[in-house]
Amino acid sequence: MAVVLLVIAAMTLATAQEPTDAPRIHYRLSRTVAAWLPWWMDKNGDGDGWKDIEAHAEEIDEVSFFAFAADPETGDLTNEGLDHGMTSQSIVDQVGWLHTRDVAALFTVTQFNQVGEMLSDPARLQHLINTIVATTVTYGFDGVDIDFEDFKVVDPDDASRYTDFIEQLSQVMHLHHDAAGFPLIVVATVLPHTDRGTFNFVDFNALGTSDVDRIRVMAYDEFYPGSKTAGASAPAPWVAAVATYLSSVSAPQWKFVMGMPGYGYRWPVVSADDWTTTGKGISTTYTTAQTLMAAHNAGRNWSDDQRAPYFSYSDAGQTWIGFYEDAESWQTKLQTVLLPSRLNGISTWAAGFEDPNSWPVIDANLATEFPVYGVIGDCYWWYGGGARLGSPVDKEINSGSPAESSPNGRAGREQDFENGNIYYSWGAERAYVVDGAVLAAYKAAGGSAGKYGFPVSDASTAANGTTKQQFEHGVITE
Repeated sequence: MAVVLLVIAAMTLATAQEPTDAPRIHYRLSRTVAAWLPWWMDKNGDGDGWKDIEAHAEEIDEVSFFAFAADPETGDLTNEGLDHGMTSQSIVDQVGWLHTRDVAALFTVTQFNQVGEMLSDPARLQHLINTIVATTVTYGFDGVDIDFEDFKVVDPDDASRYTDFIEQLSQVMHLHHDAAGFPLIVVATVLPHTDRGTFNFVDFNALGTSDVDRIRVMAYDEFYPGSKTAGASAPAPWVAAVATYLSSVSAPQWKFVMGMPGYGYRWPVVSADDWTTTGKGISTTYTTAQTLMAAHNAGRNWSDDQRAPYFSYSDAGQTWIGFYEDAESWQTKLQTVLLPSRLNGISTWAAGFEDPNSWPVIDANLATEFPVYGVIGDCYWWYGGGARLGSPVDKEINSGSPAESSPNGRAGREQDFENGNIYYSWGAERAYVVDGAVLAAYKAAGGSAGKYGFPVSDASTAANGTTKQQFEHGVITE
């Protein structure tokens, strides 16, 4: 059985602690749920986006403050939120609030116009990396999300330059730790691999095998403001095609997170029977859609082809077709795309855009009965969460031989999951996954309390398919 390994050489796990101590991020969900928080939806904690975060912190693992832009000429960062009335202290306070609820706080760094120019200057990128680290410390963030888009001049070398930048940034960030002792997170946000756009230079194989922690793929805008016909931003069949492509790359699929839109678009069209657009589309959130439907006495329709809701109305003689996202369209993508795949969760654009009824859908599909904490939780996260190991089937328990001097009277802890177990020996640098045929042999020999003791390495698979794993008192080969 092939075991996919995640490069974590720069990672130092938290000091051994009782599992009742809260981790930096919680693991009530089997896969990560992230939300971007744009500055215009934040407003120093008075915006609809932040209020949405406050209301649903139990269902959210990560919040990305979307306010920072990279200057392509200098590598400096500009906080656009500060230019529009936000304050640094408000952000610090919000980050602190998230931490008290075990939610990770990241900040998004954007560059939409001159990315190629920025990538071509190593000195400028090094300055940007230094600035990102400094910004993380200033605000108390847990990591960074890089959202570089729209390469005006496509240079074939940009693919390797972009991967090299993400790799270098990840290695530097992983040397730094947040207040709870966890390595700082690096997320790369990218457009999907399609025939349209200028972002196809991204080498998904190289990026996926780099030290980056997660890759958010913006699986939306199949139909966009300039589309010739009206349609859903994220039709379920198209999102499934994006996921299928990701499953074909030579990188851990569970590093990838699916971007989910909380919005759609509405367009002026030729007629109710001809959806050819006659002008630019306008972004339409769930709330906007409900307001328009009520104002024009328009009913909700459902597209069986796109698996998304839409509505139509006439205003001053002009026919409009509007697509949006609601709880049913989200549930469709979760159940038909995310859960059958090994994608490691969702990230929604943006907080406050979505149908409020989508949160019970997330809880019903992604919540775990048993929480995952501490060092075992950290291992669970780094090895793909529910996308890699499935949900926990029981709570974390004492494990190993009796040990009077240990925190719990036993040599360590363990937790069982659908697709493997995680074991942690007190004082060890980290926890380890044991699964497949090796796990079966390990359990048959008494598990952590048996002759092999605790695992001390990851499993490795030889070219002939043989898998072996090192334990305290021997090696199991299957």
